[in-house]
Amino acid sequence: MSQWARGVLWAVAFFVAEYAALRLQAPSDATVLLVINTSLMLWLVYKCGYLPGVAMLAFSLYLLGRWSAESVFDPAYWAAGLVWVLPFTFVYRQRDLAREASNKHVFERERLDEERNEIERQVQDMELRLKNSRHWRDRIAPLCNFAEDLLTTLKPQEVTSSLLHNVPELIPATERFFCYRTEGTNLEESQLLAAIPEDLTGTAYVLDELDRMCYQDGRPMLIEDMMHSPAQSVKGRAPGSALIAPLIVRMRSEANAAGIRHTLGALRVESSKPSAFDRSDLDILNIISDTTARALLNTDLYMETETLAIRDALTGLLLRQVFFERATQDLSRSRRSGSSVSFVMFDIDDFKKLNDKWGHTAGDLVLKKLAEMLQESLQPGEIACRYGGEEMCTLLHNDVLRAERRATRFRTNFGEEKFLFPNAEGKLEETHVTLSGGIAAFPLHAEEIGGLIQQADRALYRAKRMGKDRVLTARSR
Repeated sequence: MSQWARGVLWAVAFFVAEYAALRLQAPSDATVLLVINTSLMLWLVYKCGYLPGVAMLAFSLYLLGRWSAESVFDPAYWAAGLVWVLPFTFVYRQRDLAREASNKHVFERERLDEERNEIERQVQDMELRLKNSRHWRDRIAPLCNFAEDLLTTLKPQEVTSSLLHNVPELIPATERFFCYRTEGTNLEESQLLAAIPEDLTGTAYVLDELDRMCYQDGRPMLIEDMMHSPAQSVKGRAPGSALIAPLIVRMRSEANAAGIRHTLGALRVESSKPSAFDRSDLDILNIISDTTARALLNTDLYMETETLAIRDALTGLLLRQVFFERATQDLSRSRRSGSSVSFVMFDIDDFKKLNDKWGHTAGDLVLKKLAEMLQESLQPGEIACRYGGEEMCTLLHNDVLRAERRATRFRTNFGEEKFLFPNAEGKLEETHVTLSGGIAAFPLHAEEIGGLIQQADRALYRAKRMGKDRVLTARSR
């Protein structure tokens, strides 16, 4: 019920009450009735508005007319009415001001509620962005490490090993994975470089219609359901989803500034569940495929130029400059991951006396044997080089304690190695050669490769002064 309707009902109720009072007792003075009517009229106007007040005034005039027609024209009645107009107007004005203040308060509260809701929405949006950024950071960080590993890899086996280790981690829904390489334009069969399950690796990979579409279009593909894939030849396959990204490299060409696009093969990831992958997984696989293609091209070039460009001709170890570049990259990766690496420098004891006694040919044989044993002792990803003369160094993916144990064990094994050299009489004489070594670890002793070399060289010098045939660790900073 509206406010003015309730006021009219109140006015009617008052009218009935006054009418009953006049019927029971006729008053001799209209003053009391005037006061009561005016008070009721003011109350109705204040509570319910002008309309109920006007109705009450009309009812009062009617009652006064019935009671005494002369009282309608009584100046005292109208004078009293005019006197009551002033507080009536003041009270009504105060009511309007109170309503305006109340409406303004309500409006301000609604505005503040809208601003609060907008701020809450912005906070939720920022939290969602932060959550997404953390999610992508968690995916991009290992992806960057993986890409850096691939781009610094020089052996095909290391490329495939890195793929098998990182793809399931970067794309968690992976159940089957294939990395295959095509031979020229023959798409009937391709060489399977890496696969999950791993027992398929090395076998021939037969391309289906999806592989051919990806190979010809040169674009990655996301198949949410193999049962509804665009390729006809896979219609009968079991339900599942797949990602395919081509291995594309661009070769420089004088005729084409953009280079000639060459497709080496493709990466394929599968799951037995439909819609197991999304666009972010496809983007991740596309980045992996681009990096893998470049890594495979690097390994091809490396196989052609390794002996001439980066290997020492006598020992087959890395040249010093190449070793420094690789070591700098390893330190950068360790700095991001918070892991430790150790630089070990070995030096053959009394090598000049060995050359003077048995000749330089004997010295070369000792160097070759040392390099061979050093290369065999390395774990995957570790590197070694011929630093100069009879000095050789290696970068181990261990902390200083493990590196010291490995270096000591290597020194012992090399010291037990037997060398047979002909003496002046032509008889073979057994000879043993010893090593001294110095170790410096990142970040315990230095944070750059130059500092590690300096600290390891000092430790090696102390080992020489203390009697040789020993491995010492650099002093802490």
